[in-house]
Amino acid sequence: MVLDGTNDLLTVADSNSLDFDTGDFTVESFYKGILGGLHAPMSKGGWAIFSFYGTYGYISWNWTIPGNNNYDLFGQKVINLGQWYHICVTRISGIKYLYIDGILQSSIADPFSYTNTSPLNIAYWNAYVLTNSHIGVSRIYKGLGLSSDQVRQNYHNTVAKYIN
Repeated sequence: MVLDGTNDLLTVADSNSLDFDTGDFTVESFYKGILGGLHAPMSKGGWAIFSFYGTYGYISWNWTIPGNNNYDLFGQKVINLGQWYHICVTRISGIKYLYIDGILQSSIADPFSYTNTSPLNIAYWNAYVLTNSHIGVSRIYKGLGLSSDQVRQNYHNTVAKYIN
């Protein structure tokens, strides 16, 4: 899917199948940023996958809990415009992990609920970030936090579609 950053986005109506509560889950996507700035390949209410191109060049998972407390899980890999990345966030037994291209970047304890009434947005976040990017295979697993081996397997089984 090619998104121009002006008016292109995909919205999926809220559903219980998209609410993770405090259980295990996985959110993953292949993604390539085209223009610099803040991008949000995928978001739903209080959570989002972000990438920031420019001075910082990183990927993060951000979530907000009631009381407007923000929490971030940052990737260590420097990212570049025009390059495909596999981004995966998985929570297993209250620990959340961020992977980029099948490699663990960081982890943190996460007992918070991911239940809200917001739609799932692809290439859009918080009424003002439209993402100029290409978005490839994206998956959401409710009740299943992928292991590191499963994350790598998904990456290796799909990467050839995007990287020559």
